[in-house]
Amino acid sequence: MRGRFYRNIERAVEEGCTIYDNLRKAIMFILPTNGAEGLVILAAVVFGLVLPPVQILWVNMVVAVTLALLSVQQPLPAGVESDVVSSV
Repeated sequence: MRGRFYRNIERAVEEGCTIYDNLRKAIMFILPTNGAEGLVILAAVVFGLVLPPVQILWVNMVVAVTLALLSVQQPLPAGVESDVVSSV
């Protein structure tokens, strides 16, 4: 009974490390992407172009969300678990 319990805890920690690493990757991708989108929209406003809100939301959805989904589905690389556990 005890061995199975500890194996379950070990698997849960590994899954948590995978989720943490994937979320960190997605956030590090989304922040610069949204910054660039903000600069494009600011440039459009400065040059007098009118962008409807639906178009701005569509660009954000297509660029940020779809590309971030690709990075979230990656498996945990070797050695990340020890880095994450030691930093907590």
